[in-house]
Amino acid sequence: MKSISYAIGAIALATLLIGGCSSPASPEENARAYKQHLCAGQAEKARKLVEPVFFQFFGEQVALMLIQEEAKTCQDRGGLKSFNIESKKDINESRVLFKYTIEYGKGMKETAEIAMRPVDGKWFVSAH
Repeated sequence: MKSISYAIGAIALATLLIGGCSSPASPEENARAYKQHLCAGQAEKARKLVEPVFFQFFGEQVALMLIQEEAKTCQDRGGLKSFNIESKKDINESRVLFKYTIEYGKGMKETAEIAMRPVDGKWFVSAH
């Protein structure tokens, strides 16, 4: 009986250590990951970081086309060289706005904003 209890305890501990301890990515990490995926031509990975309401509003095909166009623009500029968050502004409890500077592989620099919103504990790129 004790060996069964130990086995159950070991399984529970292993489950906690493998998957249960990871905390959700921060809005900063997901904003950076979104741009990295775009500039690497990984539109499908970038898509997973966009809030679901974006796809409901535009429709699946149009929304994906917009993401693919943004990815192509980044690739045409030489891909991502650097992405630096310059400032963070809390809009309200459910939205944060980052001002960032991006440098592309061909030397062009750009300053822009990206909004992030939590949905079910995960941070997504959001329309402003």
